[in-house]
Amino acid sequence: MEESAPYSVRLEADKALHLVKQGSSLLLLDLPPSLSFGIDLQMFVVGTMFRGVKMVPPGPHFIYYSVMSRSGDAAPVTGFFITGTQSKEIFVKLTDPAEEERYAYAVRNLEFDKNLAPYDLHHFRRWEELSNYVTPAVIKRHEPGDGVISVVAEAELVEQHPQTAAERMMVEQIIKAKETYGFRNKESGEGSTQDRSRCRYTRLPRLLKRSGAEAKDLTSLNLDKSIALEKALKESYDGSEELLLGELQFAYIAFLMGQSLEGFSQWKSIVSLMFGCQEAPLRTRTRLFVKFLEVLYHQMRQGLKNNKSDVALDDSSWFSADNFFRLLSKDFLLMLKTTQPVDGELLMQARRLKHLLESRLGWDLDNEISDANVDDDEYAPVVVMDV
Repeated sequence: MEESAPYSVRLEADKALHLVKQGSSLLLLDLPPSLSFGIDLQMFVVGTMFRGVKMVPPGPHFIYYSVMSRSGDAAPVTGFFITGTQSKEIFVKLTDPAEEERYAYAVRNLEFDKNLAPYDLHHFRRWEELSNYVTPAVIKRHEPGDGVISVVAEAELVEQHPQTAAERMMVEQIIKAKETYGFRNKESGEGSTQDRSRCRYTRLPRLLKRSGAEAKDLTSLNLDKSIALEKALKESYDGSEELLLGELQFAYIAFLMGQSLEGFSQWKSIVSLMFGCQEAPLRTRTRLFVKFLEVLYHQMRQGLKNNKSDVALDDSSWFSADNFFRLLSKDFLLMLKTTQPVDGELLMQARRLKHLLESRLGWDLDNEISDANVDDDEYAPVVVMDV
């Protein structure tokens, strides 16, 4: 690391040695100087001595990096998950896999100790709150075939369908990076390459259909997405609420740290499905919605930080006044507020989220009238007409 480290870890020598030996380590060789490198909520600017990170706690972690051109322009972020299921694991990233075990042995013998930056344990609690449902099974379900998450692999998709101002700005950055660094879309090769380079997200139902149903019945069926949620849980998540929450966290991390627009799109799809439910939070899936609102609170608290940075995409334009999140969160929170009875823990989580959104974004979710153009929104309630 360079001399101007972004943080310092002060530990007694015995405690530090214990954490070094019991914690996992990530060894990365031949990193170019001035590379921006991140693990979870930490960022480093690579110096000549930097070789990775030590004292990494067990659990899932997201590694991401971006190279800088000579003119100072940053390339799109590339990232990947690692699954630290136990202590004392050594993760070695080399171009020659045959050499990995030899270098792992050197790390265990502390030969690289002075070159490994300590994991900032003060941020670990926040990271756990963002990733507590991201299990090895969740990572295996959703990571690309090659394990690498990059918005460059999504370039063709997002160039065709940029929606918000923030998304259009991201597309402009992709185009500029392709010109600067000579990137080529991975999907321009064989057909199977595209599948290996894109995250494998769940296709969620947007419009439920029922044979022989009248238009008014289909409208009622789709205004409350509780049945769609049950269908998704049964058919796509093996009945596991934790797998759904894990995908919600996976997609958000891929977006927040990995700058993946596909991750942002999947996060929107899951949030829209959940916010569109009425019966499920009140009666059939109350515990799931307590967990969902808690997950969403921690995501918003991290994504809407008061002090903005280039690392986390915490620009409020991603959650602007005219987009789906403001409209759907308002309607959902109002539904909980005006319905009796409501589970006490569910109501507490709803109030906490509401306070965060109002304090960070300046929203007034009690007195606002829904946007007149909500019917044009991709995530607006569906009204089925007779033809």
